[in-house]
Amino acid sequence: MRRFGLAVVLAVAAGGVTAGQVWLETKEMKVRLHVPAERLRDFAAEVLEFYEVTPTAAVVAVTEPVYEKLKAQGVQMDVIVPDVRAQAMCDFGFFHTYEQLRDTWAIIARDHPSICRLDTIGISAGGRLLLAMKVSDNPTAMEGEPRICFDFTIHGNENNGSEIAHYALLQLVTGYGSDPQITYFVNEREIWLCPMDNPDGLVSRSRYNANGVDCNRNYGYSWNGGGPSVFSETEANCFYHLAEENPMSAWSQYHSGATSAMWPWFYTTKATQDSLIHAFEMQRYGQICNYGAYQISRGLYPGYGGSTDWYYGARGALGYAIEVCSGQPSPPSEIDTINRKNWTAMKEQIQRVNRGVMGYVTDSVSGQPLYALVSVIPPDWFTYTDSTGYYHKNLQAGTYSVRAWANGYTPKTVSGVVVPTDSFVRVNIVLTRDTAAPTSALKSIACRIAESQANINPTHAYFALGRRDDRRFSLGNRGWATFDMGRRTPIVNGAGSDFTVVEGDADPEACSVFVSNDWNSNWRFVGFGTGTQSYDLTAAGMSTARFVRIADDGDGGTGPYAGFDLDAIEAVVVNAPALVYQTKTVIGSP
Repeated sequence: MRRFGLAVVLAVAAGGVTAGQVWLETKEMKVRLHVPAERLRDFAAEVLEFYEVTPTAAVVAVTEPVYEKLKAQGVQMDVIVPDVRAQAMCDFGFFHTYEQLRDTWAIIARDHPSICRLDTIGISAGGRLLLAMKVSDNPTAMEGEPRICFDFTIHGNENNGSEIAHYALLQLVTGYGSDPQITYFVNEREIWLCPMDNPDGLVSRSRYNANGVDCNRNYGYSWNGGGPSVFSETEANCFYHLAEENPMSAWSQYHSGATSAMWPWFYTTKATQDSLIHAFEMQRYGQICNYGAYQISRGLYPGYGGSTDWYYGARGALGYAIEVCSGQPSPPSEIDTINRKNWTAMKEQIQRVNRGVMGYVTDSVSGQPLYALVSVIPPDWFTYTDSTGYYHKNLQAGTYSVRAWANGYTPKTVSGVVVPTDSFVRVNIVLTRDTAAPTSALKSIACRIAESQANINPTHAYFALGRRDDRRFSLGNRGWATFDMGRRTPIVNGAGSDFTVVEGDADPEACSVFVSNDWNSNWRFVGFGTGTQSYDLTAAGMSTARFVRIADDGDGGTGPYAGFDLDAIEAVVVNAPALVYQTKTVIGSP
């Protein structure tokens, strides 16, 4: 993860009219559509956001041109807010500005170096700093503690989130050493606060960044056209790297425009694997704040490319989305009340995030930490180790099996793991080298799940990780997915075929296969095949390839297992695989 000092000088280039400027000139309206819920899919593509859905109506955000179009079509509507941005401007002086937050957070980090580290994780499309504050008793080290992240204001006109972030930070730094609960939190957790996911939108009072893109449609799990390409926006890109280097146990994102505490999925109404703990956490959050609690797609409406889906679907963190008030933003008089009740709920999340199973995954000979995929059954979901080998999976009380797997090693399962009611159990796992086993996909990066409206695809990208096991990830008709073979275990070009794409059912379907050494670009075509097929990197002109992209050919129908059914990507071992353990703790990107 790249970091920049706060003294960096930002050059602002002058140019022509940008996509972002066009969006700033387009009025956003908040309206009530008087249409039955079953007809909402007819309007979904043109709606910016669903705030409330009832059987007979929906409160939504639309642009003025869309409003005029629907009005011309005879759609009955009530205008709630005629100009969302203008309304926000009226209250602008009562909220912290981008510059105030940036400078104040830098001062707080300077004055509390023993518990605060402020990182600039990137630069926004408009040249502003993207900040992340780590609050912990040893903020420059990875100590093997549960991590929880709260991020705010991904839509710039929903900046009550930034006020909650600032309030939470002040409570942590002023309470440390005097408030026993806060002192315990800081000593035993890594708490991450990201106050402005979209500083360009905060300044312009817009949901979009400076490129005119809704960043909360640009993430990589079931992306469907939010932005020029998946992770095209620097804001989403930076949070990808933050999640890569700091595996989180839980990740909450804050919005406004409604009052609700929600959990994934956004792209489908299917239940998550972790639906029990998801529902429990958000029902409790909702009780504290007097918010409704529901799955995002069921309480609002399905959408694609959301950050919460990616944090959960691709990195395993328990993702949440909180809508803190009906206004965008609220009246200034409500800021303090909103801050206080959300901080109360956040403290409970911080308290409970340590529950579950945690430990280290290490090499049996050297004792060095491993980059490993750790799966827990039930709920049949996963997390990752960090660069010290530490992992943590947030769980409720119960009995579980914990399985650790790393490329170049024999997987190991520990059964009968009992998680207590109010605490955690430590399970350290030692893996033995296996130099003959094929290396396989370690992480999913992005996907377009060509899902039908019926939401009947029961598979997940996680099912395609690791060695072949007769579980499959069905891409859907014309769907695609990208995978990471591991930073130290890429596919190597040797004699003959170098890797095999394994299809997981008896009905062979076709796909195109691409490879790259860049996680999100420079894809090179390596072959087209039907069913389980092997491929040679020579066809792509590459000596090694870390990343693989599988794209369904589109020659098929619909249904629960439509599209190519990916079981695994397995690479041939050339000599011995590269060592996957670390000899030192790595904080930044390699």
